[in-house]
Amino acid sequence: MADLTRKELLIALISAGPHPRLRRLDLNGLDLRGLSLDGADLTGVKLQNSDLSGAHLKGAVLAHAQCENTNFDKADLTGVDWTGATIGGASFNEAIGYEA
Repeated sequence: MADLTRKELLIALISAGPHPRLRRLDLNGLDLRGLSLDGADLTGVKLQNSDLSGAHLKGAVLAHAQCENTNFDKADLTGVDWTGATIGGASFNEAIGYEA
């Protein structure tokens, strides 16, 4: 179960500034479609079964993130740091900047 709801996350992002730190949050199963997380620090975040289709993650840090079965379709993943991230079963159809 996610630590935050989509609404709570959006409220937190409004005040977080240009490079929000969202380290180790549990965002499992959330609908995050189209969300702008460019430059966000998502180190160790849990995103299993989440929907990030069309999201903007340019330059984000997803080091050691748990992204199994996450939908990244049509997301901008340019320059994302995937160091140690788990992405089994994730979908990257038409994603920008993702290199398998």
